[in-house]
Amino acid sequence: MSMSLEQIKDRLNDSPAEALKWLLRAGVLYGQEFCCGDVLGSAARKGNKGSFQFNIAKLTGKDWAGCQRGYHGVYDVFVAHCMGNQSRAIELAREFLQIPAAERPTVEIGHEQGSRGKKSNSEYDIVQVYRDCPDTAPVIPEKHRHCLAGTWRFERLDGTIAGYSYRIEFEDSRKSRTKLILPLTWCRVRHRETNVEMDRWHNAGLPAPQPLMDVKAVNQAQSVLVLEGEKTRDAGERQRQSGSHPFARFDATTSWHGGTNRLEKIDWSVLHGKDVVFWPDADDPNELTETRPGFRAGEKLPLVLQSQGVVPASYRLATPHTDVGGGWDPADPLPRHLDLSWITQKLETAEVYVSP
Repeated sequence: MSMSLEQIKDRLNDSPAEALKWLLRAGVLYGQEFCCGDVLGSAARKGNKGSFQFNIAKLTGKDWAGCQRGYHGVYDVFVAHCMGNQSRAIELAREFLQIPAAERPTVEIGHEQGSRGKKSNSEYDIVQVYRDCPDTAPVIPEKHRHCLAGTWRFERLDGTIAGYSYRIEFEDSRKSRTKLILPLTWCRVRHRETNVEMDRWHNAGLPAPQPLMDVKAVNQAQSVLVLEGEKTRDAGERQRQSGSHPFARFDATTSWHGGTNRLEKIDWSVLHGKDVVFWPDADDPNELTETRPGFRAGEKLPLVLQSQGVVPASYRLATPHTDVGGGWDPADPLPRHLDLSWITQKLETAEVYVSP
């Protein structure tokens, strides 16, 4: 099906990290910043992020070495990569968008360790991400253990383990409190200096299609609450099990790993025939797109379900952002002017939203 230029731009912005990784193979994702040696795809020097930096949340960036203006959206990066040749940029964009979500490249995760300076995530290149992980305790990278704030296991219905995610919290070089959610999978890797290959735990994305959190409970449930992020889902599950919280009306809660740009890589089949409510974070509007990422994900999810042949008994989308903002989620304390009756009201007035 032919896509207009605006449709191409929108779809690239829906998967910014994967689109940039496909275009700039040497690029690495540091938190929300996708970095590379330059916009042409050169590798960054060791210990350096490179002159190209693009924020995948704000959808803005720049190549500080040679670009006099910034990039507003992923398509701008494609045009700059093609030295201003828009016909070639559109051709490359169409080529990327034709790749099935499960076959798109794995984004390499990097990490900046505050006052200790900038440090690459790994001395290894990924040879293969295995489908299954060993049923043993995962080994968190040593440099992350001092700031570890949570670990989550992603298991399939058949009991095999797709991988883990974990959360780290630390002060960055500006003394700001920063959080990162990183994947951890069983991989075949190659040491960059010795070329020796080995199997080990590595920060690589969970293999697609990746399972939902607590997928076995979701499979047995009839009513399911979908929340954004591992920590928020844990809070929502505690609230559900309390019996006195409005979330107690659900049989199960769940979420997925990877954020709002990874919906297509999730196996949503367990939602078939279920009554589903999606509760997004109360994000403020994105400065460029004027959309709220969480709410946008909730609008987009029915289309992803449809593409996978998943037909829920019902699907409704809550709208917490009409009363609160700043990214509020159910893991946060309720604002002073609200109480649990507000959550009940939001659940009961949730409607179906489907993007065109």
